[in-house]
Amino acid sequence: MFFRRVTDSPYITSLAKVRRSCEEGHLSNALQTVVQQPFRWRMEILLSLLQSCIQEKNLKLGRQVHALISRSGLNSNVLLGNHLIRMFSVGGSLLEANQAFHNLQKKDSYTWREIISANSKHGKGEQAIKLYHEMCQSETRPNDYVYVAALKACASVSALSQGRLIHAHILERRSEASVFVGNAVVDMYARCGSVSEAKTAFRMLPERDVASFNALIGGCVQQGYGREALQLFRVLQAENLVPNNITFVHILRACGSMAALNLGKIVHAQIIKSNLESDDRIGYGLVDMYAKCGNLEEAHQVFQNLQHRDAYSWTAMIAGFSQHGHGQEAVQLFQKMQQEGFKPNNINYASVLKACSSIGALDEGRCIHTQIIENGLESDFYIGNTLVDMYAKCGDLDKAREVLHKLPKRSVVSWTALIAGYSRQGCGVEALELFKEMQQEGMRPDKVTFASIFKACGSMAFLDEGRLVHAQLIESRVEWDSFIGSTLIDMYVKCKSLDEAQKVFRELPHKDIVSWTTLITGFAEHGRGWDALNLFQVMQTQGFSPNIVTFIAVLKVCGSTAALSEGRLIHSQLKDMGLESNVHVASCLIDMYAKCGSLPDAFEVFYKLRHHDVVTWTAMIAGCALHGHFCEALQLFKKMQGEGFRPNKVTFVCVLSVCSRTGQIDEGYHLFEYMCEAFGICPVREHYTCIADLFGRAGDLHNAEAFIDKILMV
Repeated sequence: MFFRRVTDSPYITSLAKVRRSCEEGHLSNALQTVVQQPFRWRMEILLSLLQSCIQEKNLKLGRQVHALISRSGLNSNVLLGNHLIRMFSVGGSLLEANQAFHNLQKKDSYTWREIISANSKHGKGEQAIKLYHEMCQSETRPNDYVYVAALKACASVSALSQGRLIHAHILERRSEASVFVGNAVVDMYARCGSVSEAKTAFRMLPERDVASFNALIGGCVQQGYGREALQLFRVLQAENLVPNNITFVHILRACGSMAALNLGKIVHAQIIKSNLESDDRIGYGLVDMYAKCGNLEEAHQVFQNLQHRDAYSWTAMIAGFSQHGHGQEAVQLFQKMQQEGFKPNNINYASVLKACSSIGALDEGRCIHTQIIENGLESDFYIGNTLVDMYAKCGDLDKAREVLHKLPKRSVVSWTALIAGYSRQGCGVEALELFKEMQQEGMRPDKVTFASIFKACGSMAFLDEGRLVHAQLIESRVEWDSFIGSTLIDMYVKCKSLDEAQKVFRELPHKDIVSWTTLITGFAEHGRGWDALNLFQVMQTQGFSPNIVTFIAVLKVCGSTAALSEGRLIHSQLKDMGLESNVHVASCLIDMYAKCGSLPDAFEVFYKLRHHDVVTWTAMIAGCALHGHFCEALQLFKKMQGEGFRPNKVTFVCVLSVCSRTGQIDEGYHLFEYMCEAFGICPVREHYTCIADLFGRAGDLHNAEAFIDKILMV
């Protein structure tokens, strides 16, 4: 009877029509044909409908197919049930996928694989792992596909111990021979942060393919081992394997994280040679790599050539401009993104807010905040923290505080951003109050919080409070590093407690050039120049190379202590390191030689410079004035302006001092007025002192007294 019905001509005609509609992508037409016919449809056609729903991610029509399956009495069919789970998962309804799973009386390995994958993809990694263990207790044994799904679930929630357990199951059943499973094991360990175990699993693979290398390279990049990722990339090519688009995406991320621009350009050339430049993911990776390496021109060119731009590529460009000191361009790019019809997401907003922070663009930041509120994203955890930071860095501390207290959930990051803002503005008392309030709310300070509080204590010379916070840091067992150590040393230095600064330095488990420089600078600033020079020598004997900040500190020491021979030795080091032409270093060298009484050496440094700035000109003018070469000082002042350099406050202090010492009353007073009118420089105490001295030396006590009164008012 059934045979006669299904071979009946109307059924065959309808069946052909349904299949044709499915193949052409007209799913609604196919479903309409099925609904309109009185036939009891066979599993094959219902399966075709489900597959079409999966392909089109059409949950609405999928539910109608589910209803047809129920009417056809095929609810218990495992094959249809498996596809229903997948259809609901792809359509975004994990609840219905789980219901379809539980409705099946009989389950096979494919069923378990689909439900484990569904939960993992929908952010329920723990539930996916639980389902794997339920399967192990059932009659169905896991196969390779189930193992891979379970390992991906572990990777998604960084469940390393569970991943190890599943790996043990695989080894017990000797499934490690499958490259497919082996690659998943490598990927799981790498994404869970255990790069060493990932390497071991990688070495145990009986054979390796590109996916094997991709898993380990991706893990190394994710965990910050960029150099090792690049080494693996070379090994991959040495084994005559051809990198694919995923490989290149990982390697571009590695180059970006290390700011390895030259390597990035070589990889870009390989991408072009492999005809993969048009791949969107690679395009986004190239934009991100060039932006992070600071080559914004190349990043923008690749960006312009992208066939399809997405939120990630826009974010990479905006973040690139922001991170490399082009905040205004970042804000303009954000505006252009919206003009081209892209709706910003939380990452876009966070990136442009950071750009506003970097340039102090408070008005633009406020406008973006308004957009965030309109789009209902103000409660977003990441955006909320960035808003607090933006207002704090732009100086609107009241608004920063308001945003913080409106956040549905505050974190140590948001509290620290506000504390750092008060610290930067010199509001040490308020910073300490917030520090206490934060802890009363149950938040534990991290090393960045402690660093901000130490800066606040240092800026206000709150030695007792700094000691208390230091004791709290020790009790908190926050891991010490050179960053927290340097800020603590700096706090004690600013509070003029050099012995405590030195004690912290000696006890640091790991020293770096910043901690050495902080203590050297502290000695230099507090009149212990020879201690600073001795520490500088010890630093180098222990294998630490000075940076520009270190050199500047010790050059100032040489000048203040008239240590000419030591200054010449440091100058020699600067030549060897190619730093002599740096304008900041050069101005310190000029100042050092002038203070040490060697004006010819100062002139030699000055004239060797290819590019001058107002600081180097001023240093040379001050050097001439110091040694009584007043005519040369004034000539340099005129020459400086003739070459297009605008004098600053310090320059005018130097030339006004020259006029005072040479009794040039008219010239000095004219320069004073010239400074105010032509350059808009507001006089400070030092300028008034020079003019008062000028009139005093000339016997004009009336005008001298008038300028002394102005000094008292400043």
